[in-house]
Amino acid sequence: MSPANLLQLIVLAALWGASFPFIRVGVAEFGVAPLMVLRVGIGAVFLWWRCCSRAVRSSPPPRPCAHAGCRCLWSAFSTP
Repeated sequence: MSPANLLQLIVLAALWGASFPFIRVGVAEFGVAPLMVLRVGIGAVFLWWRCCSRAVRSSPPPRPCAHAGCRCLWSAFSTP
């Protein structure tokens, strides 16, 4: 395992573990349903941004269907 991979693993573990105390505090402040909607919304925005930024940056795509989700997402919200 390279040092870069080890650092990524440590950062991922820190983010994953830190979410649990924040959930405990967030449920008390917001409630279960609003917190769930907020977390899913933030994740969806991040994934949409990541997908579209990779589609712009990589040319040609590494796999034929690598960015099908981004195209599908874009077509769902674009006006004809």
